[in-house]
Amino acid sequence: MATTPTTTGAHATPAHDVDHTAKKATDPVSRDLMLLLLVTDWLHGDKHHYDMIRKAVIKLLTDAGADGAEALARLEAPVGLVTPAPVAKAA
Repeated sequence: MATTPTTTGAHATPAHDVDHTAKKATDPVSRDLMLLLLVTDWLHGDKHHYDMIRKAVIKLLTDAGADGAEALARLEAPVGLVTPAPVAKAA
């Protein structure tokens, strides 16, 4: 029994794979995957996975509640507008 090919060219992607890929890009990623994406981008010297990493970090910081609030504020503010926390001086 012959089946119909799901691709139309040498590099075409089957429609069901495209839908899965689009959904996966919006799903939160695990901490392990987030770390691997970050390291891959760092080693490669680009920001290919930036949006996915950013969304994952925002979700983790939001889930952390008060513990993640300061870091979340820094992440969401434009660069240079957040003042650093004061450093305690030795007595």
